[in-house]
Amino acid sequence: TATIVYDRYVWTNPDNSTQIIYIKPGSTPANGNRANEYSPAGQGTSTGYYWRKYFDPTSVSNGFQSGLNLILIRYADVLLMYAEAKQALGQMDATVWDKTIRALRQRAGFTAATALDFPGAGAGLTNVIRRERRSELAMEGRRIDDIRRWRIAEIVLNDWANGARFGDPTVDNGYLRVQLRTFNPAKNYLWPLPASELALNTNLRQNPNY
Repeated sequence: TATIVYDRYVWTNPDNSTQIIYIKPGSTPANGNRANEYSPAGQGTSTGYYWRKYFDPTSVSNGFQSGLNLILIRYADVLLMYAEAKQALGQMDATVWDKTIRALRQRAGFTAATALDFPGAGAGLTNVIRRERRSELAMEGRRIDDIRRWRIAEIVLNDWANGARFGDPTVDNGYLRVQLRTFNPAKNYLWPLPASELALNTNLRQNPNY
């Protein structure tokens, strides 16, 4: 709820009144405003979701001007990097967990023991920590670099990017097909070298498949 607006999301306005955001086609009550509904014709969202993260309702009245500083690195990112490094070294334990993943989840409002307590060393912790990065840092531009350095891009970036479950139930189980993505591991883990750099140094060779 802090990251995305989904169908029937309860939105809080600057005056603390609330409204329900209807996104699923045909969900808006009679005589209501259907502007937020998904439409394959291009109206509104193409995924069935809207961004909530970064939006400050209190800034609407001043033309969205904000005095907030730009974020160069977040403390949450530091904790996640530390957790990932400890896991890679085989040193992730309850003490490290409590200082990193547990701390982040508590701040987000989780209270259940199943979310907060250390699950144990054999609980697929690498994937748990990676998923935590994906959730905590969503829409912050980190994901593409993460999946490249983990060398999983050809697995997770080689299919349709799906949206909400508003589509044909016989296609992708009803999840909207938004964008077809392809990733060639023989090429796309490296960037092409600029032609200007190749001209400056004839000993350089272009990266494979460019």
